[in-house]
Amino acid sequence: MSSVAFRRELKGEHKEAAERLREVMMEQNIRPADLARKTGLTKAVIGCYLSGKSKMSPDAAQRIGVSLGVSAWWLLGEDGTKAI
Repeated sequence: MSSVAFRRELKGEHKEAAERLREVMMEQNIRPADLARKTGLTKAVIGCYLSGKSKMSPDAAQRIGVSLGVSAWWLLGEDGTKAI
């Protein structure tokens, strides 16, 4: 995944969740298409989460969290530990 895509300034209202998702995807070198396949979500939905345009649902956060090995609550911007 290109680091250029991750360097774009986030302008959506769901910035913290988007930043956390970007962080863990970069750490694990996972592309949006890979995450979409792992979670069953579409690439478009993953893109909306990464841009901060859409709020991540608890179900999506759970799917993504399990796939990436991080807490769904942490992904949603709540305080707490990153790892599950």
